[in-house]
Amino acid sequence: MTDIKNKKVLITGATGGLGQALIARLKNERCKLYVTGRNKQKLIKLKKEYDVVDFVDGDLNDLEFTESIPSIFPDIDILINNAGVFPLKNILNSDVKDYETCFNVNVRAPFILSTKYGAMMKSKSWGRIVNIGSSSAYNGDKDSGLYCASKHAILGLSRSLFLELRGTGVRTYCISPGSMQTDMGKTDKRQDYSTFIKPDEIVDFIVYTIKFDSEMIPEEVRLNRMIDK
Repeated sequence: MTDIKNKKVLITGATGGLGQALIARLKNERCKLYVTGRNKQKLIKLKKEYDVVDFVDGDLNDLEFTESIPSIFPDIDILINNAGVFPLKNILNSDVKDYETCFNVNVRAPFILSTKYGAMMKSKSWGRIVNIGSSSAYNGDKDSGLYCASKHAILGLSRSLFLELRGTGVRTYCISPGSMQTDMGKTDKRQDYSTFIKPDEIVDFIVYTIKFDSEMIPEEVRLNRMIDK
């Protein structure tokens, strides 16, 4: 297993529950952290608390902002596409704006960042691209159809990137957890929040997984809840 000390890590959606857990865990690994998010005040707080190297605030629904990130943080070893939106809305009541927002954040942004940073990582013969998927990438749902569709898309993108970058020293992972104990998870009143997965458990799994640097390559991983009710 490889030591990720001093590796430069970019985390999108840093102010959410999983984002903050990633920051705390990777700080313990002594990584150099770069983060994005929409809430500048929360980003300032994270920078002070965890000695984040730098941050940029903006909305990944904004194409110009998304495309500017690689020029702001030009040298990244580990990319974690964590930002996401979760519209609880059925398809027949959704419109094109709902569709665009969901896919811009959940799919377009990871695509743009993966292509830019993937090429940089390939030139250095080492890198990690971690796409946060969802158990919704493997099924449909009558109340969150656009979200399910976007997570199917990120799974397909990850599978293709995995094959495209295999053998270059750059590894792509799609980590697909079930419902998590985050503010986003709280918006889903259809399920028992107490049974949701704790973000720290998912983060421990991610960090453990990206350290493998020999012949074994975890490609895509589903992390389910012990109890689903």
